[in-house]
Amino acid sequence: MNFGIIIPIYNVGDYLEECLNSVVNQTYQNLQIVLVDDGSTDKSFEIAYEYFQKDQRITIIQKPNGGLSQARNAGMDYLMSLTPPPTDYIVYAHSKPFVPDYIHFLDSDDYFELDCIKKCAEIFVSHPQVDIVWHEYSIFYQNQGAFHPQASPQAESEKIIEIFTTEEMLSRRTNKHLHFGWHGAFRVEIAREIRFIEGIEYEDVAFAFMLFFNANYIAKTNQMLICYRVRDNSITNSGDLKIYPTYMQDLNGIFNSFHEAKFYNFFYSDCISISQSIQYLTQKKTQEKQVLYEMLMVLLRWRFVRFLGVGKSKVQTSKDPRECIVLYKDIEKKLYPQLSKRYLMRLIISIYLILILCSIGFEKIRGLGLLGASVLRKIAYYWLDRMTGKA
Repeated sequence: MNFGIIIPIYNVGDYLEECLNSVVNQTYQNLQIVLVDDGSTDKSFEIAYEYFQKDQRITIIQKPNGGLSQARNAGMDYLMSLTPPPTDYIVYAHSKPFVPDYIHFLDSDDYFELDCIKKCAEIFVSHPQVDIVWHEYSIFYQNQGAFHPQASPQAESEKIIEIFTTEEMLSRRTNKHLHFGWHGAFRVEIAREIRFIEGIEYEDVAFAFMLFFNANYIAKTNQMLICYRVRDNSITNSGDLKIYPTYMQDLNGIFNSFHEAKFYNFFYSDCISISQSIQYLTQKKTQEKQVLYEMLMVLLRWRFVRFLGVGKSKVQTSKDPRECIVLYKDIEKKLYPQLSKRYLMRLIISIYLILILCSIGFEKIRGLGLLGASVLRKIAYYWLDRMTGKA
């Protein structure tokens, strides 16, 4: 049983050695380790090359900067031998790749627990019907130098492994925000035709919808097998940066501030994620997958209302270079083909926004202001989550 480990790398020289040590020292050794250097300008490539020289399992793909999705896709394409790499990619390899049985992603500022892959492998062996192993992770705050108290290696309780059909897993989830990237390992066969959408934020959302639609059984374990590092200048937590990344260069100069451009890019990203998820699910839907299709569509409706419906009022037609309003209307029609459902959805969003505006007004009232605002926001969030399923 072979595992492909794909690690996108971009300017993480301060953390890369800890990451790579956690991989090369895994207690499970049958690995193909693909490091994708996404145009780093610091010492990251030099560190990666040192490990390449010492470990025959490591391959490096050096490419121009194209973002996290493109780097992950490059690793998947290389392992699956789908196409030769582009001419501006440089591949450093000890041998030709072969298609692994399973793939696990790892971000280059995070690290594996040393028995991460062994524990995933044990689950796949003992439950051969399983397509995805979804494990927990600890959270380390870099600035504080401390783990999250409820998400630290010491906080892990008695080991629990549960096997579900994909439908059972979705029905038991209380969190409607579905996403999956480095959160576990998956069988290569269910991911041969899917890739991460390039040029958007939160690319693991659409990937999760496509991957889970192809899966039959999922293993959930409470074991914390990855350490997720929270740092201020990571991709996920870079809201205050003023430098426009490659995928946002077309927005530079259009908006009044970087914050406005960032919000617009988030809105666009959700439009693309939801739109392509709908397209994939609709194309692949079969009678056997009908129930799963409907369950995933419910989650897409929730995401549409929660992120797009609520945020649409902030998108100005005069500042819409990517035509997000057109995308929004197209998604709305696909998710709510019945006009009555569409109007009900709009009413739900309007009531939510009214409650939020009232909570802002409450904050200005002395005494009960902050408490009243907090209660009203909780009511608004509850209303939105509760009513979205009825639209």
